[in-house]
Amino acid sequence: MGLPAKVESKSELDAKDEKDLIRFDKNLAYRGVDFSNSFGEDGNLIFDVMIYIAYTYQYNLFKYGELDPAHFAKHMGYDRRNLLKHHASPAQMRDNKHLQKHYLQLKEDGSYSKSLNKNNDETLLMYSILDNAIYRAGKEKLHFTSNVRDFSGKNGYSEINFLSLLDQVTKHYKTIGKKTKITYSFKVSPIFELHLSRFFMLADKNVIVKLRKGNAVWLYVYLKNLRDHLALKNEYVATPNFEMLCDYALIDSKE
Repeated sequence: MGLPAKVESKSELDAKDEKDLIRFDKNLAYRGVDFSNSFGEDGNLIFDVMIYIAYTYQYNLFKYGELDPAHFAKHMGYDRRNLLKHHASPAQMRDNKHLQKHYLQLKEDGSYSKSLNKNNDETLLMYSILDNAIYRAGKEKLHFTSNVRDFSGKNGYSEINFLSLLDQVTKHYKTIGKKTKITYSFKVSPIFELHLSRFFMLADKNVIVKLRKGNAVWLYVYLKNLRDHLALKNEYVATPNFEMLCDYALIDSKE
């Protein structure tokens, strides 16, 4: 007969759970589905970029402000090779014929590390799937379908209906031996960074990775945020809108 299984105490279970939790802006959890509304097919990846940034903010401060595609892929459950594939319609050059011409020339040369201006990294083309997500997070705003709270002011909070996610996004090519490595540097918006300490919910990055395949990430972060909110008020029951839950779960409510 084998030894009986160890029964963990509630405090041990809580400690194990909390170890995997990261702080995340409550606005983005409450209206996660707006990533799809704002960014279309790129929305899921942009959301995961922000989850990853929240993770590095909490666990990897020495590397915070940098994104390594290999590290991102490992921690967010992606295949790095897929992230570095060419995007079908990169936002950076979508309406810029000069950049389109430059892109075609680089494809013909078989090298993409040449910039338009050798002294300015910002002119490096953002052509891959990950490039495009990071570029859009830095250049476009996340629009909310209903107002959310902004606690960056001195007196309480104000209401906003859009949010900048990243700022000063830069792509870098680093030569290591005979290989060229791609990295990114960035700054997060002041509101997002402030909310990581003042207006946050707790999310499990590992659960997000697992649920992505089932299109349940928006629903998970919304319900986890709701659970945290109820716990603060010592309440246990809520009645979310059915249509909204269907939207978050990507389910057709009529069906």
